Amino acid sequence: MTAEKRYDMYVHWNLSLQCNFSCEYCIVNAAKEPAAAIDIPKVIRRLDELNKTLLISFSGGEPFIVPNFTELCRELTKKHYIRIDSNLSLVNPCKKFMNTIDPERVLEICFSPHVGERERLKIGLDELVSLVKEFQKNGFRMIGNYTAYPPLLGRMERDIKFFESHGIKVLPTFFWGRFNGKHYPVHWGRISYSRKDLELIERLNRNAKTHLRRTRNDPCLAGSSAFTITNNEVIMCDMIHTKLGDFFGEWRLFPKIIRCTEKYCPCPLNRAPAVTLFPDDYPAKEILKRELSAKTIYSLSESYKMIEGSYFRLLLNKMRSICWRLGLRRSMFPFLKILSLFLIDPASL
Repeated sequence: MTAEKRYDMYVHWNLSLQCNFSCEYCIVNAAKEPAAAIDIPKVIRRLDELNKTLLISFSGGEPFIVPNFTELCRELTKKHYIRIDSNLSLVNPCKKFMNTIDPERVLEICFSPHVGERERLKIGLDELVSLVKEFQKNGFRMIGNYTAYPPLLGRMERDIKFFESHGIKVLPTFFWGRFNGKHYPVHWGRISYSRKDLELIERLNRNAKTHLRRTRNDPCLAGSSAFTITNNEVIMCDMIHTKLGDFFGEWRLFPKIIRCTEKYCPCPLNRAPAVTLFPDDYPAKEILKRELSAKTIYSLSESYKMIEGSYFRLLLNKMRSICWRLGLRRSMFPFLKILSLFLIDPASL
């Protein structure tokens, strides 16, 4: 990372849950109401109060569906840096963005072809290729992310080679979700993909195996220098949904670095190289390196308590997880919820 691209905090901002695609493997429950415009002055004032330089990673939903997304990015990139996850299907907003925003302030645009959904909506891949090449011509760093959803594995290599023939890099990444009663890419501690499918994915993306590295006990930026924002709620990360506060109000910042409590975690905040298409220079890598030299680290036990608020709440959440996996969700969840109301000390949360 060059000196002029130094930032102090990483924020994954799910700007809107609305999306013009309805991919069956999407882990986001897309909102049906129209995406609201962002109050840009309010956002800038809040970020100025933080007095830090941020890397803001926009996701959703579909970021380009937000009416004033380009205007928001124009103001943010005067001081901060951004990256974007998008399906790049909204051509006019994308062209407005590329003709307005300085590519030096955009670390990368990660696009997902979503080939099945494009075919359903009769949006050709040629249109996507043309748009990606236009972004590249304007100086933006582009990378494609192909979700290795089991029903797509039979066509995945062919689709990726199509993009390669146009000089566009598209790499497969593991599907995180549930299919045919199994969690992917890991189910009960075992890899869900067949050996053949795993070999295919790793052949097309040499970094894919980093997705499956055990992460529990790894130092993690979540809660100290990295956060996820959804509907103005600040949570730790997409895997640990502990609410830390409100973006426009106050939120908790952990004084130390926690250790990851997830056995397998796909987020990029807990190691370097991280789970990313570009592991050698992923943005969070430099922040993690600096934080480790400046802060002490919680033990794993302390990290559990910081995340859950109390050891009893940790026990309840583990019980919920076991009930869900055993198919007892409907019968046991109400009981566990009532139990938590009576036995958890609110002051400890």
